Amino acid sequence: MDITLARTFLTVSETGSFIDAARRMHVTQSTVSARIKSLEDALGMPLFERSRTGADLTSAGEQFRKHALALVRVWQHARLEVQLTAEHSDHLAVGASSSFWNDFLIRWISWMRDEVPQIAVSASSGSSNVLVQRLLEGTLDVAVMYRPPHPPGLAASTKKSSS
Repeated sequence: MDITLARTFLTVSETGSFIDAARRMHVTQSTVSARIKSLEDALGMPLFERSRTGADLTSAGEQFRKHALALVRVWQHARLEVQLTAEHSDHLAVGASSSFWNDFLIRWISWMRDEVPQIAVSASSGSSNVLVQRLLEGTLDVAVMYRPPHPPGLAASTKKSSS
């Protein structure tokens, strides 16, 4: 799977337009069209319904979207781990709900840099459902959130504050 095809698909699905996707990706509209056609040929299904007003996902496109997101995330995670520098012995991927960033995660990441400098830390934010999906995909090691969903196969640790 060419990750560029998945990224192009996601950009078209976000913008709803081949033209806007081309602008965002700094390529021509014909390049975007060729990539989407290549992807549709490989999957054997149309992913977009094209019209004068833009491009809407088909039901196959809706199904493929979650897989395209996973492909791109796994690729990014693999690149991070492969590119670890000599000063980093490992990588920790942390995700959190946006409400945790200012009060907790910024200070925690700073603490990690000072106390465990040999571990590279990448951080991202997202909704609870996205964070849980990324945990299941293996592209996050730790997720911090309020009331996490509990899908089968995922153990969640809860700690109540004693304030």
